[in-house]
Amino acid sequence: MKEEKGKMGQQPTQAFAERRKKMGFKKIVFALPLAALLSLPVMARAEEPDPAALQGKVDGLDERMATVESDVAGLKKFKFSGYIQARYELHDDSADKYSMAKSGATPSDLNKDYFYIRRGRLKLTYEGSKYYQAILQIDAAKASIVLKDAEGRLMLPLGQTLLTLDMGQFKWPFGWELVRSSSDREMPERTKACGTLMPGERDRGIMFGVTAPKYVQFNVGLFNGYGIQDSGYPVITPVREAALVSRLGLDFGFLTLGGSAFTGNSSNRPSTDVGTTKFNTRAKNRFGSDLHVYYAIPVVGGGRVDLEGYSGKDWSTSKNSGKGGYASSLGGYVQLVQNFLKSEQLAVRYDYWDPDRNVEADGINTLEFALNYFFVYDPNAKITVAYDIPVNTNKGKDKDDDFLTVQIQYKF
Repeated sequence: MKEEKGKMGQQPTQAFAERRKKMGFKKIVFALPLAALLSLPVMARAEEPDPAALQGKVDGLDERMATVESDVAGLKKFKFSGYIQARYELHDDSADKYSMAKSGATPSDLNKDYFYIRRGRLKLTYEGSKYYQAILQIDAAKASIVLKDAEGRLMLPLGQTLLTLDMGQFKWPFGWELVRSSSDREMPERTKACGTLMPGERDRGIMFGVTAPKYVQFNVGLFNGYGIQDSGYPVITPVREAALVSRLGLDFGFLTLGGSAFTGNSSNRPSTDVGTTKFNTRAKNRFGSDLHVYYAIPVVGGGRVDLEGYSGKDWSTSKNSGKGGYASSLGGYVQLVQNFLKSEQLAVRYDYWDPDRNVEADGINTLEFALNYFFVYDPNAKITVAYDIPVNTNKGKDKDDDFLTVQIQYKF
């Protein structure tokens, strides 16, 4: 009984102790989040950033953004463009042979059927402002890179009239087909007259231009006169006299016409004697005129008719040349271009060239056909299939030298 009584006396005490432990744990659990809530304002005040430091960071970001914007604005002044013309040709007179004019001479391969890159142009244009422009263009189609254009241009807008001054290496302001880009031309190549009278299309000099609203464009310049493809003087001139080249063009919308003139000289070394010897210099002249008519056929599409003529006068050593030892050349072409719907284009051209009218039967006439297809998903890609039928005016049987050209052009 005593033991039971003692045990019964201890039970309330233990129960009370356990209850106190539970109550203490609940207080702690309740007190912890309350303390955390009460400490938040203190922590917020302790972690509040310094306004001056924050302003410094903002100013730093503004400076970096201004630098980026300045760099982007500078890069926008540069523009890259160009085109690639990949080509395959198939010639009637091609053969797996070679010929050699004489013993020890460089042999000439007779195979003309192969793939090659006709043009690989990359052009960089810098638009400094509305008053200044610089252009640099190279051609990487051959074994070595060739400089095509390197010019600076000053521009002065006067209302709707624009005055320009170019200096460097660029195209002669002569004719219509010469100044057109090869990427825009309907035929794979320029005509025989243009390629012979104005080889390379470019020279080094200075040119002044006036472009009036809608109707008039006039260019005149002084050049070395020999052109960048001259075998003797591609970049300089041996004599002080410069060539004067000019063109006047009129544009009436459906009708455009123009006239061009080139007055220069050609020179050669008369001897190999030791000492100073004066060059033999003779006149070299070219004149050209062109006319173009634009029309549209309902449903079918638009079209154009081109007529352009050339005449030239060059010093010649041929005994058959005309008075004073000059060769008088004449050439030109007539061309019809017809567009069909949005992607197809047909061009037909008759090309006439007589290198010396004083020499009988030395010319060549070429009938050319070209079908152009502009890729429907991207008109910058163009496929050209052309067929050339040259007809030699030499006495006797005409040579079998027709050829087919397949070209894909990628423009960017």
